[in-house]
Amino acid sequence: MVEARLGPHGPRPRLGPQPRPRRRAPLRRRCRVPPRCGAPRRLASRPEPHRGRGRCHRGDGPGPLVPCGSASAPFGAPGACRLGHRRSRRRRPGARLHRRLRMERPHHRPGRPPRDLDPAHGRSHRRAPVAPLQRCHGGHRPVVSCPADHLGSRIPGAGSRGRGRSVHRLKEIRDMEVKVAPADLDLSDATLVVGVLEGLQPAPGSEADFAHADPVLMEAAGFEGKAKQTLAVPHPEAKTMLLVGLGSEVDFESVRAAAGNAVRAARTERVVTRLAAIGIDGASRAVTEGSLLGGYEFRTYKTNGPKVKVTFVEVPDADEAELEAAARVSRSVIQARDWVNTPAVDLSPSQLAEQMSAVLGDAGIEVEVWDEDRIAEEKLGALLGVAAGSARPPRLVKATYRPEGAKKHVALVGKGITFDSGGLSIKSANFMEDMKVDMSGAAIVVAAAEAIASLGIPVAVTVVAPLTDNAVGGNATRPGDVLRPVKGPTIEVLNTDAEGRLILADGLGVASMEDPDLMIDVATLTGAMHVALGDRVAGYFASDPEAGELIRTASSRAGEPFWEMPLVHEYRKSLDSNVADIKNVSGGRYGGAITAALFLHEYADGRPWVHMDIAGPAFSKETYGDVVKGGTGVGVRTLVEVARTLAGE
Repeated sequence: MVEARLGPHGPRPRLGPQPRPRRRAPLRRRCRVPPRCGAPRRLASRPEPHRGRGRCHRGDGPGPLVPCGSASAPFGAPGACRLGHRRSRRRRPGARLHRRLRMERPHHRPGRPPRDLDPAHGRSHRRAPVAPLQRCHGGHRPVVSCPADHLGSRIPGAGSRGRGRSVHRLKEIRDMEVKVAPADLDLSDATLVVGVLEGLQPAPGSEADFAHADPVLMEAAGFEGKAKQTLAVPHPEAKTMLLVGLGSEVDFESVRAAAGNAVRAARTERVVTRLAAIGIDGASRAVTEGSLLGGYEFRTYKTNGPKVKVTFVEVPDADEAELEAAARVSRSVIQARDWVNTPAVDLSPSQLAEQMSAVLGDAGIEVEVWDEDRIAEEKLGALLGVAAGSARPPRLVKATYRPEGAKKHVALVGKGITFDSGGLSIKSANFMEDMKVDMSGAAIVVAAAEAIASLGIPVAVTVVAPLTDNAVGGNATRPGDVLRPVKGPTIEVLNTDAEGRLILADGLGVASMEDPDLMIDVATLTGAMHVALGDRVAGYFASDPEAGELIRTASSRAGEPFWEMPLVHEYRKSLDSNVADIKNVSGGRYGGAITAALFLHEYADGRPWVHMDIAGPAFSKETYGDVVKGGTGVGVRTLVEVARTLAGE
């Protein structure tokens, strides 16, 4: 046998037995990307290593697995890797989705259909093309399927200028109904609500029902009749009897809070309450407001069922007229809460103006919606200055209600910042998440006007609601800029986060042109007021004692906590500007709520004027009585009582 040896001029024969030729391993299928070491990849059926785990298999052949870089692995041996990889690279986030999208539509050829992967072409190891990924209209993530509630329609003006946005469809929500019922009604499928005072004393009108409550059971449960306490106990006629604590005394507030607590605690669709039989003035109104507002839930974006089970609240021997009026006002409060709770992404100025126009139109009120061109034509420079940084154009809602026999005229102006980022004087992240609430003032004045019209109160009402975002943008108003409102002093802007008073200056200017007898503005205006009065009390300033007394009396009748603050005119000089007539902030740390009110007073045109700062209670972090977490609608009932007082009711 002759064996070829390598010589200087090619192979040369040498004597000796020639070994049996080494049988080469069959060529294995290669991966989609050629391996770096040039060795064949192992069978495609072998599972790919988990993310960040396992060895590098780019050089694996049919032989035994040899650790990459091992001294025992000869160069080019099966299973060895020339590059010395020990572990596979960690995949970047979204890599798997990116690969699927590339197989469906290659990025370098937009619109190209996916190729047919024919096993005969040596590509059978590739994944088959995936079906096009659906997109959920309620978000931006690609999903395989999406709930029906997320599939929305395009709504003009919801996105940037001239574009719409896909939004959630509003879910069908059952309205709770409060009605008068006879005293001898069937209780077999109902929860019977009975009020209890501290010391386990039954409320007036509930003595006979309370006699069925087991004292041992109440003692074991720790029920003492304190406010916020509830306890379900057996009753011979009703499905269950719910004891609700009234606290130490019976008054309007305790009855309303007990009604709200009872609705949230009941576990049946039908509730019969004895609270209206307590015998105090306004008991029917207290039960109605407590039930409707305490049972409120904002469920537009929720996929699970409602927590409140109650659908019908029956009030034996109630005052039907009082109950019906309270129900109308409560539904207006609920409308304001819905607007405040809706995220800003689904409530642009144009969308909010459209919804407000529909609500007011249904109440028989004449409505105008001013677009950006009309706002510029009317020279509302302060509103345009705040809106300059936003991609969503501003709106102004102007409504007029002129009933027959009206002797007084009140103008309601509401701050409508649909989202407040602070502008170029941007807020910190800790204070921005709830800034959808900054349109509460506009929501409240519109809801109050709807309630006034639905009740037929004979007082003329003008509503002005300037609506805009306060956003960061290339065209945003800069600190140091000067704005010209429609009426009143020119404004030097030192802090773009003090934007509410700017749009209210234009709002008050528009309202003053209607010659009202009284002007009231409502706004979530200052953090200083929130610090001063906390989460549950709103403050107000009045230009004269008579206007201040009007708000004090109305808020007391409505059961909404308002506290009058002093309008210290000596602080006005802190708003003097070297460039314009006035600056929008004083620059000092103290008295911020007062200086904000003094700023607005400059645009009241010398008329009787009230400024209501609801920065604290406009949005609640907890549930209590007739208040639930989220927007509260505080101020609606007070403004309705103001109208009633002006009408002489």
